[in-house]
Amino acid sequence: MKYESESLTMDSIIEPDSLAEEIVGLWGRWDSAREEKKKEWQELREYLYATDTTKTTNRNLPWRNTTITPKLTQIHDNLLANYKSALFPKDKWLVWEADNQLDQDKGKVIEPFIHYMVTQPIAMEQLERIIQDFIVYGNAFAMPRWVDQSYNHAIYGTKTISYTGPIPYRISPLDIVFDPTASSFYNTPKIIRSVTTITELEKLLESDTFVNEEQRDEARQVLNYLVNLRALAHTDAEDSARITVDGFGSFKDYLTSGSVEVLTFYGDIYSFQEQKLLRNKIITVVDRHKVFAIRDNPSYFSYPPIFHVSWRKRTDNLWGMGPLDNLVGMQYRLDHLENLMADLMDLTVFPPLFVRGQIEHFQWGPFEKIMTSDPQAVVQLLTTDTKILEVQSKIERILLLMEEMAGAPREAMGFRTPGEKTAFEIQQLSSAASRIFQEKITLFERKLVEPLVNAMLVMARYEYDSVINFTYKGESGEVNWESITVDDITGVGRIRPKAARHFVDRQNLIQNLQGLVASGLMADPGIRRHISGKRAAKLIEQAMELDDYRLFSPNIAIAEDLEAEKQKNVALEELQSFTETPAGLTPEDTDNIMPMEMLMQEEMPEDLEAMMRQMQGEQQQ
Repeated sequence: MKYESESLTMDSIIEPDSLAEEIVGLWGRWDSAREEKKKEWQELREYLYATDTTKTTNRNLPWRNTTITPKLTQIHDNLLANYKSALFPKDKWLVWEADNQLDQDKGKVIEPFIHYMVTQPIAMEQLERIIQDFIVYGNAFAMPRWVDQSYNHAIYGTKTISYTGPIPYRISPLDIVFDPTASSFYNTPKIIRSVTTITELEKLLESDTFVNEEQRDEARQVLNYLVNLRALAHTDAEDSARITVDGFGSFKDYLTSGSVEVLTFYGDIYSFQEQKLLRNKIITVVDRHKVFAIRDNPSYFSYPPIFHVSWRKRTDNLWGMGPLDNLVGMQYRLDHLENLMADLMDLTVFPPLFVRGQIEHFQWGPFEKIMTSDPQAVVQLLTTDTKILEVQSKIERILLLMEEMAGAPREAMGFRTPGEKTAFEIQQLSSAASRIFQEKITLFERKLVEPLVNAMLVMARYEYDSVINFTYKGESGEVNWESITVDDITGVGRIRPKAARHFVDRQNLIQNLQGLVASGLMADPGIRRHISGKRAAKLIEQAMELDDYRLFSPNIAIAEDLEAEKQKNVALEELQSFTETPAGLTPEDTDNIMPMEMLMQEEMPEDLEAMMRQMQGEQQQ
């Protein structure tokens, strides 16, 4: 008798955890709730990076021309450049604001240190990607992360010292889910998806992530289970129909890829297996069915330090809209009209032919001859209506509307609207045109940048365990080296970005000062006697952001004039001593000494000649 052996299946080997399945179920529900939004993001990205309409939804149109007008791309680049210049106008865009006078002096150490952290190349790269998410997706997510870029050379026995500390870490909007109907982003649990490798999980076991050996041993057992499961996937075992992983064809394909999907849960969740509420936990789920680690949130806040800002808020939905979302349809219309007009131009220059009768084959072109022996043959050109070429004005209108609706009007780009305007009218237009732009960068700064840099400072306070060496630029632009300890960066207060929120205020102040000076009111003696010259100079220094150059100092011009006068007197004394009668000469000898006027015409030493030219120039001034 012949017996058939049962086939080996992955379902018989997989041992899912109930808590892992609950977290995976949350991911599936919350990710499905934004399915339509993900399709909109995909269409927007197609337009941003398309080189012709065959890469976009316009590919279904029956036009022969497939040119794309990259207006969305231009608006994206324009917004990115303006947001970066407004948020990070210079090196020092962060200030320390203490809650008491005692901690105010600590800003002398804290401000250079936080600037050292955020100006690292890896940090600035992450900040730029976060701003791009704000523009493209309308939602930006970030959290502080600790990095160690030092490296030990096993061959040379040396250590490369590089940056070690917190950085702003960008979270892709496609890799994070949460309850979109929650009252606040801080109150809802969050799940972040990432793809790593077995090697990275092995490194995680060797890190300080686990607070005790019991947790480490449990994670080691899960890791061994993952390794055995991947070894099974290379056999003839049947695939599992229970588990699917985003981005992979099947679960077996996923296991043989060498990748490990990690879902990290942040927040509160009820464990049915343990029958208790787990508060403020970080739970790591691997392979969509196994809990790798459960640990307390090490954050020093009452919530996970994950921050979110949306460009345009929705009512009763935490997923916001972006500046480009409403413009995709206009981009579609723009490409539609452009290619329609191009096809019409082709038909106008090369119109179709209407042929009746028997004629010889011919090619349409200049001075081509059409031969026929049929007296009834007729060749007629089918003309097109050229009035449709008027769509060019509609195209220009669409281009203008897209710029304005994205919060980046043409006035802000350096283009001036038609019509003569006074200086005051130009100032009003500029302020009104940038109002949307200013509101959005202020929102980004207040909702994401400010809490993010403060979380980085707190992380640095508790993660550094030795002396911190860093460099910073001084008031005159020189590079200084500093060595501090964690106690030096301890204080009651907060870091506040100052770039975006005073951007328009500073511009308005400068314009008002220029208008005041041009009006002539400052020249009125009755008004000038009531204006403090020192305070006016200090106001100009702050408005023009010239604090680092120390151009303004009380009565510095008097001191400099006095110094110049002293140097002039010294030069006159040297000149006089050169022209006096030398001792020991007789009166007959002095008659042979040339007068001063003749001496000036003769050759003098180079240093004396230069000194005389300098004195003459000062006298003319």
